[in-house]
Amino acid sequence: MNFVVQNATNEDAQDIVDFWNLVADETDNFTFGKDEFPIQDAAHMIDHLEQQARKGGFTMIARLQRSKKNGGPRLVGVLSVDVGDRPRTRHRAELQVAVARDYWRQGIGRRLMEYSIGTIEGDQAIEVLSCRVRSDNTKAIRLYEQFGLEKTGVDRGILKVGDTLVDATVMSRVLHRATAKPGQPLFYLEDVLEAIEGASEYTRYYACLETGAIDCRMDEGMFGTIAEDGFDPETAEGKWAPLPDRYDVDDWGTMRDFANLQDDGLRNRLMDIIHRRGAYGRFKDECARRGLLQEYYAFKDAHYRDVAIEWLERNHCVWTEGSRP
Repeated sequence: MNFVVQNATNEDAQDIVDFWNLVADETDNFTFGKDEFPIQDAAHMIDHLEQQARKGGFTMIARLQRSKKNGGPRLVGVLSVDVGDRPRTRHRAELQVAVARDYWRQGIGRRLMEYSIGTIEGDQAIEVLSCRVRSDNTKAIRLYEQFGLEKTGVDRGILKVGDTLVDATVMSRVLHRATAKPGQPLFYLEDVLEAIEGASEYTRYYACLETGAIDCRMDEGMFGTIAEDGFDPETAEGKWAPLPDRYDVDDWGTMRDFANLQDDGLRNRLMDIIHRRGAYGRFKDECARRGLLQEYYAFKDAHYRDVAIEWLERNHCVWTEGSRP
């Protein structure tokens, strides 16, 4: 399925209003029902989008790309991030995601989250991200957990559907923010992750603990020593420490840990694969066949993040979310 994720513009306003009214009629996951969305026309939605942006929030949309013959592009997902408008709440952002029922389990919600989390991590003003999700919506809860949100509470009876009170699970993520200290550079987590992910059999990345610089060394191998800038951590000025390499991140162990999260039948199948030749490629193929490839990638990304943070903490580095401006 071909869909595009992008920032919402004023031209999308009426489509967004129509979308929220549609999904409210399809599920009982929201505090409003059919035709009860608080904004009911394009002009007021435009005002909302502009006010949202001024406060530091944003709206992202997913559009299904279709030919005019098949009805043209269609809005199938919306993610909204609203930031507090008072001095004591401007550090906090509230997240809400919705996907049209016909397009559930197609990776749309995950893609919206990927783009949005990247934006939020790079925004140094947002320190806390939170959301509320029906406590029985286990798939949504698992998705949010894969992007670092943790269960932090329960909002009892937030909805009443018919005669039934429905609880919501409160989920939050505190983003690590810091500024450079005298004598200590500021490391950006995404820069460290990029270096770790770029490591290979012949390439090793190093970070200077005194300046924050990151450089790589191409070790001798079938290509010889070919570091273009002649970088050598043993002779370079400053104190250089090797970043985790492909052995430290242990992709085989990541596959094993992901397999152990699955039900017995699939776990046994995946465990059998990772003990065979060509394990990594076959493991990804099996995950794709089961509709789990994006979930595996998110699990792997979370593992890389943990490895990077552990390295930063162990080396007493001052670090923050996002990448260097």
